[in-house]
Order: sequence, then C-alpha cells, then structure tokens
Amino acid sequence: MWRIFLAFILLPLCSFSQNESGQYIDYGLLRMQGNIAMGTMLAQSTANYYIAGELEYYTSSSISIRGSSSFLLGSTNTLTGFRANHSILLGALYHLKTKNNFDPFLGIEPGFAISKLCGCIYSDSEEPLLERKGSKRPTTANPIFTTALGFNYFANKYFNLFANVRLILGKHYSDIGAVSLNELKFSFGLGFHLWTKKGYCKFNKPL
Repeated sequence: MWRIFLAFILLPLCSFSQNESGQYIDYGLLRMQGNIAMGTMLAQSTANYYIAGELEYYTSSSISIRGSSSFLLGSTNTLTGFRANHSILLGALYHLKTKNNFDPFLGIEPGFAISKLCGCIYSDSEEPLLERKGSKRPTTANPIFTTALGFNYFANKYFNLFANVRLILGKHYSDIGAVSLNELKFSFGLGFHLWTKKGYCKFNKPL
C-alpha cells in the first residue's frame, strides 16, 4: 500500500521539477519535521505506530547530518509486540545530484532503542518467552543500526514534502533472552526549512 502512495507522490513531483533549473539544496540548509510513522516488525506479526521527528543540516550539496527520534504510540498485536520501542538516531545522508528542487537521498543512522516487551513474545530460537513477571530489567537500552532511503521535495521557500523508508536492525537484550528489533519503518509528510549559516538566517536561499 505504501509503495502505491510513494509512487503517487513521486510521479507528479518529478514532472513538476522538470520546469526548474539548478539544485536547490546546499550548505547551510536546515530542515525539520514531525510526523506519524508506521513500522512493520520483521520477526513478529506486529505493526507499530510512532510519533517521530527529524532535524537535518546540510554541510554541502551532497552531505547532510540528521538526528531522528521516534516514540511508540501503539501496536496492532499486544501479545507479540513491545510495550515500549522508542529510538534516537544520528547519522549522515548522501544526496544524489539533481538540477531542481527534488532531493533523493540514502544514508546510515546508528543509534539506540529504549524497548520493553509486552505479553508473550518469541525469541530468535522460536522458544516462547513468558511474560516478564519479576524481571530485574523490564526496560533496556539497546544499540540499533539503520539504513535510510527517501526523498525531500522543496515546494517553496517555507515547506518541503518528504517520504522516508528505514530498515532498522538490532536486538532487545534483557534477563530473559534476546528478541529481534528488526523493523521496516515508513514515514511521509510536510516539513519546514530555512537557511542558516554565519551571518545569515532567513527563509530565502542566499545568493
């Protein structure tokens, strides 16, 4: 379903951008956004819903540094999911060269997840783990590694549209065994941006 939505957004944006000239992104661009993200766990039959946010700074027309965070709102399966699965990421993105306001990118974002199991969940060995009664570590922080792929489209000097897909790899470690945190997470929506560099902080792109 999300592939259809992504194609629906991409096709008109690509056609609009043919009328423009010159790559929009460059050093000093600051982009920010908040949204609702959706995720599918790869080792459990669970879909997750998050509130998420990003802050991104472009160090050149090809590289940006992005910090991201997400907070789990709920899951479709409370028996095989997580009661908590919040994350903080910090990484670098590579932006493909274009001649317009369309900004495709890919990158890596390592970080950590604060996670807590709920109900009866299965480990990598597929042996059922009982509910965490009496656990000495009900909530743990665990390292995760993320690869990202997506695009931004800078529609005007204030707003940008974005779509982003992340593959998250990691494990929840506790006193009852390791459980996979592997997840495919998708987000899209509206963001804001402005130009910030020494002696300049405006919505208009510097000449």
